[in-house]
Amino acid sequence: MTARTLARDSARVLDLVAAGQSVEVTRNGQLAAVLSPPPAEYRQLEHLAGMGLVDLDKALRVPAARDIDWSALPDPGVPEGQLSRALEELRAAEER
Repeated sequence: MTARTLARDSARVLDLVAAGQSVEVTRNGQLAAVLSPPPAEYRQLEHLAGMGLVDLDKALRVPAARDIDWSALPDPGVPEGQLSRALEELRAAEER
C-alpha cells in the first residue's frame, strides 16, 4: 500500500496488522516500511503483565542475549588455574 493510503486509512491498516497481517508501505514506488504484528514473545509478556507477574516496561528494556555484543565485554583477566582456587576460597569462606 502507498504511504498516502496508510495516512488516509490508518485505522483500517492497524486493524489488519492487529489481526496478524504484515503490510508493506511504499513511497514513490519504493518500499519504505513493513508494519507487522508484535512477536509472540511480546504478547506473552503482555499477558504476564496483565496478571501482575511482569513489569512490561522493565522487561522490554532488557536486551536478548543474542543482541549483546559479547566481544565488547572486557576480559575478566583471571589467570588460568586461579579461577578454581578462587572458587575453593569462596566455598571455604561460606563454610565458616
